[in-house]
Amino acid sequence: QPQPEPEPEPEPGSELEPVPESELGSGLEPGRDSGSVQGVGTDCDAGLSVRQRVGLENKLGRVVEAKGALVDAVERRQATERRQGKQHRGEVKVNMTDPQSRLQKTRRGWIQGYNAQVVVSGDQIVVAADVIAKSTDVEMLIPMITLAQNNLTTVGVTHPVNHVLADAGYWSTDNFTFEETSSTTLLIATRNRHTKTKPVNPARVTAKTRARFVMEQRFNHEGFKELYRCRAPMVEGSFAHTKTRRRTSSFLRVGLDAVNAEWKMTNLAGNLLKLARHTTRRPSSPPPQRSGLDKRAN
Repeated sequence: QPQPEPEPEPEPGSELEPVPESELGSGLEPGRDSGSVQGVGTDCDAGLSVRQRVGLENKLGRVVEAKGALVDAVERRQATERRQGKQHRGEVKVNMTDPQSRLQKTRRGWIQGYNAQVVVSGDQIVVAADVIAKSTDVEMLIPMITLAQNNLTTVGVTHPVNHVLADAGYWSTDNFTFEETSSTTLLIATRNRHTKTKPVNPARVTAKTRARFVMEQRFNHEGFKELYRCRAPMVEGSFAHTKTRRRTSSFLRVGLDAVNAEWKMTNLAGNLLKLARHTTRRPSSPPPQRSGLDKRAN
């Protein structure tokens, strides 16, 4: 086998001298400061525009936010598994584009988004609007009523809200007890066409069954029944006009705060549009009266 070549000995007068630690730096080019990681990142971003730099910072912020949302999702699953006593299958996933959004069930299936809430008056004027990440509505009844009353007080409407009409998604015993501290009368459906509930047994009356029995007795009253028929045209009509006629079926922004601001601005624009059409609408003239025989009949 060939022997390794011996290293050449340094010539006389050319011995290697130790380099001072101040000149070692951190592997950068000669003449550049060793600096820190932040200094190196600044040099790398020197060729980016302000818009590109802001976009990069936003992406990094969403990644950090997604990591935090993933930790929260894992903790929620673990708490659910401990409460239910069984382990769920599948891995925990988080949306990287918008970590604050959640899966929402709609008539067309599941989507990644938010739950938009509105309170409308009898003439379809939105008096309160909010957006949440949860897919259920039951926890938003009292906050939305309070928000609507505060908004009405701000604009000078001092009389309280007399009746609140809500669908079965807002029914709960806790929401029913809201009447104990308020003068507002609630009309909430206790079940929908997919819900199967047994009739109340007088021998086993609890706070939950009593609340449901009282609410169902209200719908036997003809006045309350006629009033509740106005719920769907009022609120569902407002949603239909916003999503279909104005073509705002999805949010353009990302993040709960940004989406909430967008939803409130959308409803504010809808209110202004309705008021403008109401004040500038001209009375329709009656159709012209035909004189003589109709030529098409001849």
